[in-house]
Amino acid sequence: MNDNINTLDGDAELRLAIMSSIAQEESRKTSERVKWGQRRQMEQGVVFGRSMLGYDIRDGKMYINEEGAQIVRLIFHKAAEEGKGTRVIARELQEAGIAPVRARQWQSSVILRILRNEKYCGDLVQRKTYTPDYLSHDKKYNKGEEDFIILQNHHPPIISRELFERANRILDARAVSQDGKPKYSKRYPFSGKIKCARCGCSYVARCRKRKDGTVYRAWRCQEANKNGQPHTDVDGNQIGCSGQSIPNEDVIRIMQLVMDRLHFDHQEFTDGLLQALQDACTLEQEQLQDRRRNPHASGWKIPGRRVLCRTAGQNGDCKR
Repeated sequence: MNDNINTLDGDAELRLAIMSSIAQEESRKTSERVKWGQRRQMEQGVVFGRSMLGYDIRDGKMYINEEGAQIVRLIFHKAAEEGKGTRVIARELQEAGIAPVRARQWQSSVILRILRNEKYCGDLVQRKTYTPDYLSHDKKYNKGEEDFIILQNHHPPIISRELFERANRILDARAVSQDGKPKYSKRYPFSGKIKCARCGCSYVARCRKRKDGTVYRAWRCQEANKNGQPHTDVDGNQIGCSGQSIPNEDVIRIMQLVMDRLHFDHQEFTDGLLQALQDACTLEQEQLQDRRRNPHASGWKIPGRRVLCRTAGQNGDCKR
């Protein structure tokens, strides 16, 4: 566009600054109009997003895809009825030759997102992400900065609400340790530092039960934990590992033996250790605060947050 500005003129810079400000303000107003229109459409039940496992989205409406819906029902059955974890479910689906949507292979994170997705029981939560800057258009997860829009009984469900809630109760129970704290809110001291001598993967910490019912922590090869013993999958690939588990007590004892043979400045080491512990505690507190503010950290329920809520044929504000 030609604005007829001669950059050699004395007031050219001022005129450019004024016109840039006008253009930026117009961009902001356009962004606000678009966001307002999208919100009105969301309140009317128009779905924003792309198709997912079990549902095809066309013209803002959700239609059940029966082929994908069978996989969704299988996943919830394994989680709620058989009591299997996300890693086991992912491994069984992979071994059965069932292909995931928009992913190369099944992973525990994919299974977890499916089990936490309220759409499968007929509800719809929108505005889980938002765009704070109309210039950069970068999206961020909505952790309470903006109101959510919850539409209950919005579309035909693939599973019953009772099955969805039962599966999520199991996930919530497993996400809490014996002392009531989240299991995966922090990494353990040896995380990423123990490597498998057979396959080279890192060892991961897992809790195990003894015959007397007591719980202990052990370290196991990530490949063995994910795919079990060595075998050939449906695609002819060699997966799995025969790496043995190591009790956490043995790992600590080995570290003690190593430390006894080292010569170092104890005061400097102690100061560094205390600082690392302080940083870890600060990070854990920040993660816990983020988890409380994150509405989909434990399902779609949003405690203490004002949202637009609608059941079939009703509109209005409600508390969740």
